[in-house]
Parts: sequence; structure tokens; C-alpha cells
Amino acid sequence: MGSALYLRPYSCHRWVAKICKLLVPPMPNTTERTMEANHRTFLRLVAAAQSCSRAERKAQHCAHAALFAVNNPCGVFYSHALETMLQALALTIPAAPVRTPSENRFLHVVTRCYASGGHTRVLERWISASPATQRHDVVLISQGRRPVPPYLEEVVQQKSGGILHLAPRLPLEKAAELRALAGDYSAIILHVHPYDIVPMLALSHTKFARPIVLFNHADHLFWLGTSLADLVVNFRSSTLEIGRKARGITHDAVLPLPMKPVPEKLRPDRETLSSIKASLGFPATCKVMVTIASAYKYEPSGGVDFLATIEEILRLEPEAVLLAIGPSARDAQWRRAMKKSNGRIRALGIIPNSELDRYLSIADVALESFPFNSPTALMELARYRIPCLTLATPAESVDAFEEAGIVCATQEELISRTIAAMHETEPSMRLYNILERDALQEGFSRRLRELYDQFPTQHTFRAPPPDPIRPISPFEKFIAENRFAQPRTFRYLATLMVRHMLNFYVRTMYPHGMRSGLYHWLNSYGLM
Repeated sequence: MGSALYLRPYSCHRWVAKICKLLVPPMPNTTERTMEANHRTFLRLVAAAQSCSRAERKAQHCAHAALFAVNNPCGVFYSHALETMLQALALTIPAAPVRTPSENRFLHVVTRCYASGGHTRVLERWISASPATQRHDVVLISQGRRPVPPYLEEVVQQKSGGILHLAPRLPLEKAAELRALAGDYSAIILHVHPYDIVPMLALSHTKFARPIVLFNHADHLFWLGTSLADLVVNFRSSTLEIGRKARGITHDAVLPLPMKPVPEKLRPDRETLSSIKASLGFPATCKVMVTIASAYKYEPSGGVDFLATIEEILRLEPEAVLLAIGPSARDAQWRRAMKKSNGRIRALGIIPNSELDRYLSIADVALESFPFNSPTALMELARYRIPCLTLATPAESVDAFEEAGIVCATQEELISRTIAAMHETEPSMRLYNILERDALQEGFSRRLRELYDQFPTQHTFRAPPPDPIRPISPFEKFIAENRFAQPRTFRYLATLMVRHMLNFYVRTMYPHGMRSGLYHWLNSYGLM
């Protein structure tokens, strides 16, 4: 939750905490019981949607149920009932005129794009790596007042495309606009948020013929669109089984996450290295570990503790230090670790890209966050030709990591291999070489061309598959444990309070009193 204020007994926000506690019941004392309680709440939200007769209100009930399942692990990756209702609503929207699509013209449908984050970077690099003969346009469903990142605008212009915005309207009206727009393209590619109902409402129609491809960037979460997509593109092979067993998907493919190359740079000379280390208060002879992720990804869970592992490495290797990019000294556990290690653990907070090279140039080994992994961040570090290591978890299953042999089975193995990597005269470049083959420049372009060959030629309208009956997998339980371990900050509780108020409004009044502009603004923050 970023740098949100933590609630304390003497907090000036105590009254907000009391209100939130009345609205938000305490979590049960086990992961399984919490997931069961969440599932009962999800089923109540689905039932509320089923009992609603007004189209706009039913659509919004579906959105709130999906949003709840995304934010509160409840043992489901898919819902037959929600997709059936959205398909029925989609059939009430008039079909768009049948037109002949332009050849090699692709429309990327995006809920929102951001200045930072892997989701938007994948979109940008996908378009950039596509053949020059193709045209790519982007349509944003609920960008709100956020500026479109300049790097995305630039790459779309290079492909002779444009960035379009749906009008700030209610969902069924947005869906009608998107349906009319999509008919001009040879294929539709979805990069949407998991709970976004607009693509389902717009494209789930018996007369819509354009093939639909969905990029599964949220493979660990519930999402809408199983019955909509003609092809589901995953970024790792391990989640193919989840898609098939938990979502009923048989039409899938794998495309590695695209990586942007870094300029070819030699490691700085000894004098420069010493100068950089000195500016951080480290001796010239120190061995530097580096890690990048949001602070919550390091929260201990299930006996797995990143900082305890680092402290053991520091005990065994007196010259070792850790630079953590993302976590801040304002985070309680990092503040304690910095004090306990006498500054050998350093939480730097968020570092601008322009300054990143300075810190990474002195790194001897890179470690992925755990218990909750951050594979994109580790691959970004591997681009700098830094040796990388990660800990095996139920959620860590990136193809390149397995092939490179960098996954450690236990924390003890990670400790010994990290210390060994610090002293290697010729660091291993195996992960970098694999990324160069499949994710950097020509390698990703080749994999993308192979994917285009798998694109379907037309859309097939299909009924949603039945809900699968299956036990909760270790993967789901692990994701849930990490989510439940995150601290309930003031911002988190305040957001829950707002969502409860909006849910009450939807049940009793929506859409009365809700102007399109206000709805669009709330929707742009994931509240509606």
C-alpha cells in the first residue's frame, strides 16, 4: 500500500479505524477459513447480481463481485455465473454494422496504462517488437485524468497507430462504443484489468467476428474473459495447468515477458566502484547484494523470511551488504533490520531510472524478493549481467529461471549459493543468455512472430464452461497467505470503507444520482 500511514492506538485516525472495524470483520485465524469466508461473500455478491433485473445495476453488481474476488482470495479463478450474466447483457446491446476489417491492423484494449509498472511496459514492448507491416492502435477504457506515458505514445506512433479513449460513460454505453470501434480491426488484443466488465459486454456477441486474444498478465488472480478469448497468452508455462483446470481454457499459448536491453557498459574501474561504495558508507572491499520489489513482497509468511535469510548471510560473510530498492527506511521491519545490521542492510526506497545504473554497477549478486516473488524485477536486474538467485516457492515458476538453474530449493541453499556467487571471478551469465534468446530485441520479436502465426482467424462465441470442482492448490494458498500477511494500513481500511459505501449505493440506488463523469472517475481508481 505504498507509504500509507500505519494505524496505532494513539493515531489521530483512530475514529476512522473504529468505523472501518465495524464495516470490516476480523479475519479468521487460518488461511483456509479466511478463503472460505471470502468465498461465501463472493457467492452473496453473485446472487445479488442474479436477482437484479435492471441492466446497468446488474452489470455493476457483476463488476463488484469480480473486484471482490480479485482483491480477496476465495478459491476461484473463474465464475460461470458472472460470465453467463455478462454474455446475456452483451446480447442486449445492438450489434455493430458488419464491416470488412483492415488487414494487419490490431487493436489493443487496455483498462488503464501507468507511467511505471510491468503491465504497461509489456504493452509498449509488444507493439514495438511487432512487424513493421502491422498497424497497432490502443484504446483506453478508463484512463481518467492520468497522462498517457510518452514512451507508449511514441511506440504507437511508430506503428502508424493512435491512442483512443472511450467516452466517460456508464459500462453499457462504453461497451457499445468499444463494439463499434473493434469492428475495423483484424484482431483484438486484451490487456485489461481482471475485473473489467467492458470487454465482456462489448465483444461477447454472436455476431462479433473478430478474433480476440487475451494476455494473461494476472495469472495468479481471478479474472473475467475465459469464455470471451479465442486465445489466452500466458507469460509462463506453469500457469497453463491452472488455466485448464481452474478456468476451463484449452486455447492457450506462451509468450515470455519482453525485456528492454540496457546499453553495453563495462563494469566501472576500481576507483569508481570504491567512490560509489564510499558514498553509501560502505568499504571498498564489500560484496554487494541487491534486490528490487515493493516492501510488502518481503513480509514474512509461512516460516519464510527474507530479512532473516539476509542476516544469516551477513553473519557468515562479514564483508557483505544489501541494497534494497523499493522498501523504505520508513517501513518498520526494514528500519529494524538496518539498525540491527549496523547499516549493512540499506533500504533505499524508490530510485529513479536515471540513478539506477549507479547502484547496480556495484552489485555482485541479485536476489529476488520472497516470500512473494517479483520475477519481472529479477529479469530487469539480469539485463545488467548481474548473477541472479531466487528461492523456490509455490508461485515461483518462471521458465527462464528454471532453465538457468537459479532456483534454490531451501533458504539454506540460497545462503550458500549467494556467498559463493559473491566470490566468483567469472559470474554466471546463463540467465542473461536465456533472456537474450527469448526476451530481448530479436529474441522476443521472433517469439512474437511465432505467436501471431497462432492467432485465430475469427471469433467463436462460446458458452461459459461450468465452474470446476477442485481443491485449493498450494499455489492459491501461497498467494492468499501473502495477501493476508500484508498490514492493514489506514489507506487500506479507508479504501475498504469507501467500497462498502459504494456497494450499498449500488444495491439501493445505482445508477440514480451517478453522473457519467463521476462514475468514470471512480472507475479509473478501481472503486466501481
